Amino acid sequence: MNEAVQALSADHPGLHYIDVPAAFLATGSPPDTSLFVEDQLHLSAAGYALWTEVVTAALAGQPARAVATGGGLSAGERVLVDLGPSNAEDGTRTTGVVDGLHWNAWHEVVGEAQILPGERLAPLFTTTGADSGLALVVTGGFRSNGLQNGGLQDPDPALLGDLAVPTATQDYFYTTGPDDPGGLALTGLDPARRYTLRLLASREWADETRVTRFTAHGGEGALSGTVTTSGRGIGHDGGDGNDSVVLELPAILPDAWGQVHLDVEIEAGSYGYVNVVEVVGL
Repeated sequence: MNEAVQALSADHPGLHYIDVPAAFLATGSPPDTSLFVEDQLHLSAAGYALWTEVVTAALAGQPARAVATGGGLSAGERVLVDLGPSNAEDGTRTTGVVDGLHWNAWHEVVGEAQILPGERLAPLFTTTGADSGLALVVTGGFRSNGLQNGGLQDPDPALLGDLAVPTATQDYFYTTGPDDPGGLALTGLDPARRYTLRLLASREWADETRVTRFTAHGGEGALSGTVTTSGRGIGHDGGDGNDSVVLELPAILPDAWGQVHLDVEIEAGSYGYVNVVEVVGL
């Protein structure tokens, strides 16, 4: 398969082959066991470090990408994205106009399915239904779940404002750790304009306090914050899931290519979550 992809790349300028196997086999045949976790199939931290070293060196030899100019959202324009599964048992896609606002929803996917790096939702439409030119790209995989596993089913507009749409809050993407590391990227932004990200993360679960850390990487470094998504009595009325906190990461400047990368990580507990992403142009 490696040889076939390498041969194919010679005929397709958009396809590049990076010889990762050689670096692994240089440690032995089969490769050193320390490069894998206990099942000797999935990479360990050391394995990912070697992988990253090889890929980084290969990318360094590629032509520089052109920087972005213009595009993105104007001041006050907004994009709303519902993340989660769409099978009846686990969730519903929030599409079209809801309470006067246009929503974007992730592609149809069943609960517990993996959302893989490279998958994308594009184009994203503004709350008025205009094509924003933005895309949402998965950079680190997730899994999806919702209704059967503690999604917020009765959101209160007095607490969550426009995000209080049951089909949007009742399901979510979640990260479990190294196999589903949790990462998103917004592309198509104007590198000269700032944006605010608003993030809803919720999953009702009383037996463990769970905290998700969100870190946005743009042209001026990183901006980070946390949300306590789950835990006994954390809700405004004593419930066991977040029903009132929306994290804001304000005034983020994209990088030169018009991108903001968002890490979704486990700060405490067993899982990290993201239900809704809102982007606001400043």
